[in-house]
Amino acid sequence: MNGLRKLTLDHIVLTPYSKMKVKLAVQVLSKSVAIALRETEEEDVSATADFCDMINGIFDCTNVRSLTEHSQKENPFTMPHTTPEDYRFTWLKDTFLNYFEMWKMYHD
Repeated sequence: MNGLRKLTLDHIVLTPYSKMKVKLAVQVLSKSVAIALRETEEEDVSATADFCDMINGIFDCTNVRSLTEHSQKENPFTMPHTTPEDYRFTWLKDTFLNYFEMWKMYHD
């Protein structure tokens, strides 16, 4: 449960000030939290883990900060975008958007 150790009450009990902190959302909707949820082996958390994975992916794709971060973190989603044919654009269009279209259909 390594991903959950970093979470505090500030991540869960939101105040008007904490609602404006993107850092808290990034930490809650992270790959490490998704992994920790899956490690519980509880069936009812798998959808939440999938949601965390999707949001983590969009954060990583859109928050590229350096030319080398992807190799340091071993995360190809944080590589700089160098071409319009980048596979992450396909992931965004086919996987990410499809996930939310299906979610919307299920919740309408």
